[in-house]
Amino acid sequence: MLQQGKYSAKLFLEESEDELDNFTEELNDLAKKMKDQVNTLQRLADEKSEFAQQAHIAATMEERQRLARDLHDAVSQQLFALTMMSQATVKLIDQKPDHAKNK
Repeated sequence: MLQQGKYSAKLFLEESEDELDNFTEELNDLAKKMKDQVNTLQRLADEKSEFAQQAHIAATMEERQRLARDLHDAVSQQLFALTMMSQATVKLIDQKPDHAKNK
């Protein structure tokens, strides 16, 4: 049964103290330890999977924030450039209205 992964299987002890009973008790202890290790490994695998999922979510959020900053910076730069060009156009119209109409 242990070989098949059925770690909850137990050997039954008789009320005697011979070598076979000691061996049976040791096998039962071994089965319990193996079952505990399997449970621990499963819990660790679940935690690892959860951490990987959290890391993926965090990386996705960081990338979205980076893209938002880049887009915001690009829009801000374009608005600044438009402001500068419109101010230059207003000055050109004020200083040389005929020349500004030709351009």
